[in-house]
Amino acid sequence: MKQIDEPRLESDLGYRFEYLAEFIGLGEGDISAIHGAAGHLAPLVPSLVDAVYDKLFQYDATKRHFVPR
Repeated sequence: MKQIDEPRLESDLGYRFEYLAEFIGLGEGDISAIHGAAGHLAPLVPSLVDAVYDKLFQYDATKRHFVPR
């Protein structure tokens, strides 16, 4: 399991983006493709959000933010 500096995720936007990009395997080509397909992706947002939550719940460092204390 990869160790993540969780306090830094809260305070460093660049670190957070890099973490999330690595987490989902997002590269520059992916970002360009998303921008180019934004109009077609808009109707898919609800299912995309569900898929993101499924992924977030696979890691303790992310899941704990969504579980009641």
